[in-house]
Formats: sequence, structure tokens, C-alpha cells
Amino acid sequence: MTYLRLNCAARSRIMPHMPLSVPLLFHFNQHLSEYARTASRACYCGLLKVLRSHPALKFNIHISGTLIHALKWVDSEPLELIRDGLKGGQFELLGSTYAQNILYSSDDWDNARQIELHQQALSDAFGVEPTAFWNVERCWRQSLAPIIAEAGYRLTLVEDHILRKAGAVEPFVFSTRAGASSLSLITDDETLKHKFNFAAWFGRETQVLYYLRAIATRPGAENKCLAYA
Repeated sequence: MTYLRLNCAARSRIMPHMPLSVPLLFHFNQHLSEYARTASRACYCGLLKVLRSHPALKFNIHISGTLIHALKWVDSEPLELIRDGLKGGQFELLGSTYAQNILYSSDDWDNARQIELHQQALSDAFGVEPTAFWNVERCWRQSLAPIIAEAGYRLTLVEDHILRKAGAVEPFVFSTRAGASSLSLITDDETLKHKFNFAAWFGRETQVLYYLRAIATRPGAENKCLAYA
């Protein structure tokens, strides 16, 4: 997964210099239908062009298998923009389930087949084999660990409240194990999501910057990682 390294002291003379890892992940998903073209014109093409206009910045992208196949029929431009970003080293793709079924609510045999189908779609469209996994809705049960790990993935995202119930008190990178399989877990931070959205929608970035600065001043900030997915 590609990380945005934030030097949160760069905007403040009071806070000490502490780097903070914040991966930004853009999620693209539509059903296998003609409405994918509407979504492409309204969102995906414009967003990807904006991201590509800042080649020094790196971003993570997840695109569902159903959307990949729909865009092949109705509008291939987003696929070409993603390919360009991959070739330029700007984008990193995540794997997931083909049709974005929620793993927590699905049978594990079905989950494994969905993961296989999505891997094939990514390989065919982009020639990549991601090692980071987009966990749909960031829910969790422990039987998912071997299914995700055995498919070749090394890390995934889990919502912050689930990690807190497991004993996490800070957004470090955690690991979990089931038998011989292990995965790294990144905190999908709900508070960051809402503050980031507020900044994006209304152009008021004070809340999100204050939140990130506050975390960057805590002990061990250089080992913390909170994601906006």
C-alpha cells in the first residue's frame, strides 16, 4: 500500500516534528451495467485526471471486477488512466472481491471464489498482482485471515471500532494470525474519514489538519498509520 508521509509540524511552529503515515485510498465500484458510464463521466474520469495532474503524489486505488468489465464495454478511459498511473509509479491497486460482496456476511467458500475472480480481472486488465486487500465495509471475523492471506495478500483494512474492541488504543499497524496464516491490519479511521470529507466538500481543512497534528504529537507517532478509505 502506498503511504502519504505527512510532516505535520510543517504547518505548525508549536508541534514537534513527527512523521505520520496516512494512506489515501480511492474506491471505485459499480454493478455490471450501463450505469457505469454515468459514474465514469460524473466521477471517475475527472478524479483520475486530477490525480494524474499531481504525478509526485502517490495514491491507492481499488476498482471492483464488475466495474472493470463494465468499463470495457461502456467507457474505457478510466482504465487507461489507471494504467498510465501504474506505469508512472503513481498508483497502487488493491485486490478485493469481484462483485464487492461483504466478506463478513458471506460464506468463506464464496469469498475465496470472489477473491480469485477479482485477481483474474486485475491481471487481465492491468497485469498486476496486488498484495494489499480492500476489505469490503472493513468488517471482520477471524476465519477471513487465512482466505485473504492464502490468496497472496499481506495487509488489509479493518474499521477502528473493531480494532478497539480487540484492545487497540492507537492506530498502529497490527498483525493477526489464524493457523499458519498472518496478515497486517491497517486502521480505517472513521473520524479521519468524516473530517477529511468535511474538508473536501466545504473547503474547510482546519478540523482534519488539527486532528492529524494531534496524533502526530503523540508518542510513537512515526509508527502509527491511519487510513482514509
